[in-house]
Amino acid sequence: MSTIQLTPGQRKFQQALTQRTGLNSRVIGAWILAEEGGANSGAARSREASHNHNWLNIGYFDSGPGAITKDQAFSTPESAAHATAQFLKGQKFGASSGIRRILSTVGQDPAAQMHAIATSGWASSGYNGGANLRALYQQAPAVSGNVSSTSSIAGLAAARGGAPKTTTVSNAADVAAASDKNRRIALVSDYLSKSDPGSPLLRSALLQPVAVPGLKTSTQTTPAGLPKASRIAAAVTQPRGGGKVQVEASANRQGVSIQKPILGFLHQLAGTMGRTVDVTTGTNHNQYVAGRPGVQSDHWTGNATDLGMGGDARQSPAVDKKGTLVAAHAIVLASQQAGKPIAFQQAYAMAHAGGLWNFQTKQGRVQILWKTMQGGDHYNHVHIGVNPGA
Repeated sequence: MSTIQLTPGQRKFQQALTQRTGLNSRVIGAWILAEEGGANSGAARSREASHNHNWLNIGYFDSGPGAITKDQAFSTPESAAHATAQFLKGQKFGASSGIRRILSTVGQDPAAQMHAIATSGWASSGYNGGANLRALYQQAPAVSGNVSSTSSIAGLAAARGGAPKTTTVSNAADVAAASDKNRRIALVSDYLSKSDPGSPLLRSALLQPVAVPGLKTSTQTTPAGLPKASRIAAAVTQPRGGGKVQVEASANRQGVSIQKPILGFLHQLAGTMGRTVDVTTGTNHNQYVAGRPGVQSDHWTGNATDLGMGGDARQSPAVDKKGTLVAAHAIVLASQQAGKPIAFQQAYAMAHAGGLWNFQTKQGRVQILWKTMQGGDHYNHVHIGVNPGA
């Protein structure tokens, strides 16, 4: 089977991302090909010509490109790889827990890494259950000196408290193998000298955290959830680790703002999606649930929000897709907080069918409505509520 060639920018990105994450270089190559195609792809050539090296399409959604895609970090292959690695580690753009789990497979076989990518929620298609990635892996080029293919020798050498020792042989027949072994040890040693000891590579089974001269080891792990933060109407700062939430000026009744639990959830949702969440209705809502006299709406007490989709899902496929994506991400996040994670593919199918979903979490009851007439018409907005008292 012939190898699919990458563009120059793709090759540099592949090499840099391999070095920064420890993922298998051919897995990264397959991932690039699944997203943009190779050197013979018109899309890849066009992107290369425009100096856009966002080869894994961070911030590009089925509904269109988000604000992240304008980040200057994607202007060169090296800086794009750095930003992508930060995203995978949960240090930039507010990655979901599914995306952050990808790097937990560093040191495992390529199949495990591709499975993690396919089930992370990175692509709404799930890369056809990972089949697309597995097929492209057979044709993806490798990077010479692939860090993720090294053995645990470098970790053992580092544990001795000095530079890794190279292997000396007297048997001429073993010279080639020893040379490759020495090269790999030197490569990983160099990587260790420049790396954060709490990085996914050092936390993996391949290289456990060990005492390295000049470095402090860390046993901290990536937190299960993204930080919460409150937001008070329109222009407020974006919390670290979360995404932006824009509350329209007319969304709330005067003197009654949206409560912190729902705002915290929305910031996490924005971080998961990699795009701003726009709240069109907060407390400026009917006091009672439509069709249920006497039943007070969560909106009234600041525990619910509506995210307008700019149209009716029954009349616009684009609105349908946009709302379904938002609802699916919300279902995934709420299910994780409830301790009963739902995979993105299943969540997308649920959202596409429409309905009302309740999740009992430590923050309270999370309620999501999309494409349903329960409690009113929810074909033009996604309702998300977090009620601590329910």
